[in-house]
Amino acid sequence: MVTSEICISFIIIFFFALIGIQLFRGKWLMLIAVYNTSSKEERKKMNGKNLGKLFACLLFFLCLLLVLQTFNLLSPGIFS
Repeated sequence: MVTSEICISFIIIFFFALIGIQLFRGKWLMLIAVYNTSSKEERKKMNGKNLGKLFACLLFFLCLLLVLQTFNLLSPGIFS
């Protein structure tokens, strides 16, 4: 990989990790479309913290995949 591609990958990894940490803490839940567009009554019914933890785990998994792809530890057929 070219160094500019590596830099861009690490910037994306940093932002995904930052958003994932904040969602895991129960902050920034307004970034989740289902939670943001629902009314206050519907928000009381759904568990926002668990929803945030679910999306945080997804973002952490994507960070892991991006790190593995950046260091060429994945087979090339996965992302093509």
